[in-house]
Amino acid sequence: LHTADAGDKTQWLEYFTDGIKYSLQSALSSNKEAMLTMNIEKRPTNKEKEVLGIISKQKQMTSSDLVKILVVSRQQAHNLLKGLVDKGLLEKKGSTKKSYYQIK
Repeated sequence: LHTADAGDKTQWLEYFTDGIKYSLQSALSSNKEAMLTMNIEKRPTNKEKEVLGIISKQKQMTSSDLVKILVVSRQQAHNLLKGLVDKGLLEKKGSTKKSYYQIK
């Protein structure tokens, strides 16, 4: 600060900009870690990828259709479809027995 008071502000500006640089690097690093964690949670499982492949060919599907195709229980089919809806990969249309799913 003494050199800045004397008229040469170079050292003070370097100190100040280094502080900003380190703060931004720290914030970016924290943000990247958060984004990686979020993306891992949204990544479909192998079984969910299989469901997405089936639905992409048929355009839409009910949970009953999935039970027949994958030979799984209704609960398993429902859990797979709900997981894909929660991850934002499928969209549920309708309600109760008339509901069907399609790729978002």
